[in-house]
Amino acid sequence: MTEKINGQSRHLYDLHKIMPHMALNDELKDFAEEVRKVREGKRDCLSADKSASLPEILDVLTAKDAYKKDYNGRTAPLLYETVNYADIAVTMRTIADWLR
Repeated sequence: MTEKINGQSRHLYDLHKIMPHMALNDELKDFAEEVRKVREGKRDCLSADKSASLPEILDVLTAKDAYKKDYNGRTAPLLYETVNYADIAVTMRTIADWLR
């Protein structure tokens, strides 16, 4: 699961930045399920597999700091502000908790 993460941490930054402006509600869950259905079966999108538990995936990724190296090496240097990976991980855990 963690083998294909290089260059993907920018999406975590995006989620972190939009989280304060999103309502974590059923409408968003419905939208996420629609996106999942569209992406289902795509080889590079394991999280779209119906058998995959998104909260569990996020738990594993945050527990292993799977995106930390990519984030610190690729994403953080491009930012106009300092956002620590630890803050990104908190956002990922918040999303995981909401999805449960």
